[in-house]
Amino acid sequence: MARLSARTNLARESGQLLRFIIVGAANTAIAFAIYAAGIALGLGYQFASLAALVAGICSGFVAQGKVAFRSQLDSRFVPFVALWALLYLTNILLIGALAFFGIDLYLAGLLAAVPVNAVSFLALRTVIFAPQPIFLQRTALLWLIGLLFVARLYVVTHLALNWDEFLNLSMLYDFRRGEMTEIFQTAFVHLFHWLPMVSTNEVDQLIAARFFTLGCAAFTSLAIFHAARRFMAIDPALVAVIAYNCFGASLLYGTDFRTDTLASAAMIGAIALATHRIMTWPQMVAMGILIAIGGALTIKSVFFLPSIGLLVLVNVWASRDFVRTAKIIAVSAAISVAVLGLILGLHAASLAKTASAASFLGRTGVATLLTGDYSVLSVFWPAAVLGNLGFWVLVLCGAVALARNDQYDAKLGGSDRLALAAFAIPALVPLIYSEVYPYFHPFLIAPISVLAGFGYARLRCVTRTALLVLLLFGAASAVWHRIDNGLAQQRATLALVHSLFPHPVPYIDHTSMVSSFPKKGFFMSRWGVTDYRKSGHPVMAATVRNDQPAFMLQTRALLAVDRITPEDSQRSEYGLFGADLDVLRDNYIRYWGPLFLPGKMLTGSGRTRIEIGGAYRVEGQGRLVANGRSYSDGEIVRLNPGEYAYAADGPLRLFCAAPPPPATPPPASLFSGW
Repeated sequence: MARLSARTNLARESGQLLRFIIVGAANTAIAFAIYAAGIALGLGYQFASLAALVAGICSGFVAQGKVAFRSQLDSRFVPFVALWALLYLTNILLIGALAFFGIDLYLAGLLAAVPVNAVSFLALRTVIFAPQPIFLQRTALLWLIGLLFVARLYVVTHLALNWDEFLNLSMLYDFRRGEMTEIFQTAFVHLFHWLPMVSTNEVDQLIAARFFTLGCAAFTSLAIFHAARRFMAIDPALVAVIAYNCFGASLLYGTDFRTDTLASAAMIGAIALATHRIMTWPQMVAMGILIAIGGALTIKSVFFLPSIGLLVLVNVWASRDFVRTAKIIAVSAAISVAVLGLILGLHAASLAKTASAASFLGRTGVATLLTGDYSVLSVFWPAAVLGNLGFWVLVLCGAVALARNDQYDAKLGGSDRLALAAFAIPALVPLIYSEVYPYFHPFLIAPISVLAGFGYARLRCVTRTALLVLLLFGAASAVWHRIDNGLAQQRATLALVHSLFPHPVPYIDHTSMVSSFPKKGFFMSRWGVTDYRKSGHPVMAATVRNDQPAFMLQTRALLAVDRITPEDSQRSEYGLFGADLDVLRDNYIRYWGPLFLPGKMLTGSGRTRIEIGGAYRVEGQGRLVANGRSYSDGEIVRLNPGEYAYAADGPLRLFCAAPPPPATPPPASLFSGW
């Protein structure tokens, strides 16, 4: 009987999918024809898509409701229109992203229709035309989640890239060149071997990577919902997902190309499995594998182990079958260690040379754990609290309800409350870990979001609505203040670099922004500069002479060598030594915006040393004596590293023989901070 019922359900679902494909194909054909006509008439893709949307709503409501899903249409039109409003926003964002990659608008519209139609089928089947209408409140919450997904898609395709996204991309190229040596926090490169095939521009590659991390953020949201469902009803669990996605730093940086984003999905997935009251072998094996994946991606995954441990212990106590449970936990732990060792071992085997793992762990631990340095916390967390008041009020309400032993749900016993308290443990991490920059906030607040849903369940309707509005206001404010034209400027800068240097050459910057090129010089992060200043030794003379960097990119203020005096740089806590600034000033001249090319400013007469070999143009009132002949204004000479005589009646400039710089205005800054 059960088999017959399963076959009947499968046949019904298959028939429903077939009807949707037929109806959807006809509806999509009509909509695409209208979209294509709009593009041909000169409409922007946004307006052409809007015209197609209106036509799709008019033709699709009855056809999809009656034919595809065979559902009653009463009271379903407004949710149907609301759904297609979200799908419209998704559609134009996808078309815009595809056009950004250089894809024709007609083809972009066709490609965007594929995921949009797939999402529409799931939404129409499970929400709009479900056999039993969903309550208005739940429909509204689902719509908000859809809106937040659209907002994430907007961030993925519009938010300027942060410097450490370029750094992570550069690790992929280090691996491809055989230069990678670190084992920890670099195994992610195997997941992204395909990125160089996307484009030659690093910005395009990173946006493609962000689409991957967008999937990780979606998985994290599902895991939060799954974990929350053990302790609360569906609607509060949905609010936990909304709270996570509304948190400003989560919305802005939760899809960045970072190991934290990838590891967060794995570790929250493990936490969701740990919430199961009855522990099974498959569940615990899967949990062990997810923990191993999180640990291989970043050692910061260790911060989630206390929460997972407490959840497991609560389940052990509740099961009363201590022997069986202990065996399952032991096997899960062994699998986790074995899989972690296997991943890191295979990764290490793929490296030509490996650095000391113990040294990396020791250096990282000393620099970040129990340092007593709360400067980063004091700078960024006040804004994280004030900008996300709705989130923290909900979390506080949840914590108060736990502390008061509020009898909201008779099914929620003492062990469940202790398990729920495990989701608050990550809030203590900033007390022991110093690097709590905004990119780390999504990693921390993912489990804490479950408490926000728990707090929502204890509030009255008016208060709930007010806090939801406050959540959305915080999310909108975060996006509004951070989205600018920075992404396009970053892309234009890299396009210029690649046009001047079609093949990889050594260069200098602070963060490996030209990720496909070999960066030279020390890593100029806060850590890197601190270690550099502690060493007390200038390094740029050796870097320029030995590595021959073909250009310098000002990705940080300390590299604005023509606008800083050596004395000011020497005095700055995070500046270059004066001697190093002198070396860079003497060998590079600003070409366009943040891009410096090799050059020399000369006056009078004498001899000068060329450190960077290449083709130079003589500019000014004077002459250069080289290779047995004299060169004057406008002539190009090929100079090898060495000393050359010159004589100038006025200012004389030797400058890299590059084409004239672009007429477009350069970016004020390549990175806008947090």
